[in-house]
Amino acid sequence: MLHDIADSKFHNGDETVGPKIARTFLEGQKVASKVIQEVICIIENISFKGGNVVRNYNTVELQIV
Repeated sequence: MLHDIADSKFHNGDETVGPKIARTFLEGQKVASKVIQEVICIIENISFKGGNVVRNYNTVELQIV
């Protein structure tokens, strides 16, 4: 649900905004740090920009998103 929390195209191409906002939100909800890190990795690794980007992070959760 958080993967598009702050799409970079609405923030001058800054791809760091979404992960920062998601982290702040999840910390405020007292989510475990391990879960927060996994969510951040998913946000940082999801992309529809051409599709030919090599990613080192790949989980079932990322594939679902």
